[in-house]
Amino acid sequence: MKFLPVLFCAMSLWAADPAVREVKAVYLLPMTNGLDQYLASELTKSGVVQVVTDPLKADAVFTDRVGEAFEKKLADLYAPKPAPKVEAPQEEEKDKDKKKKAQTRTIGDMKENESVTAARVGNSSWGRGRGNIFLVQRATGNVIWSTTGRPKDSSAESVSKTAVKVAGALKRDRTEPKL
Repeated sequence: MKFLPVLFCAMSLWAADPAVREVKAVYLLPMTNGLDQYLASELTKSGVVQVVTDPLKADAVFTDRVGEAFEKKLADLYAPKPAPKVEAPQEEEKDKDKKKKAQTRTIGDMKENESVTAARVGNSSWGRGRGNIFLVQRATGNVIWSTTGRPKDSSAESVSKTAVKVAGALKRDRTEPKL
């Protein structure tokens, strides 16, 4: 029984991904009830990490949802900027329009038993876990830290308390000693 407290201490040292300690700057995506605004304020005030408004300067991204919609947002934020387009001759544009029309089917063209299905972006059970906060490493797209922090209601006081709780948990996990 003497070793039980030592075991719990040792387990807490591995609680956070070591990559969390390397994060210096974070970008916050919009969150439910404006939690991102309160969290930005609390992270800045407590000095846990630097909050940046330019996603390109961030080491990691805070979000309250992960899944297809989040991955698309990351791709939009960090995709290389396209090179300026060179004007194509008008004849090539007409050919493209013809090909596009040939590939497009309307509901009227469908057979009687065919049905229309639309791909649903963001159809992921991960995105529905209200109250979860994720820190995603920009370079890898991996979740390197998470916690729960659901406000009791949408009042400013409740959301602010949640932001304090989340920032405190991150600070604690970032300052744990390494083995």
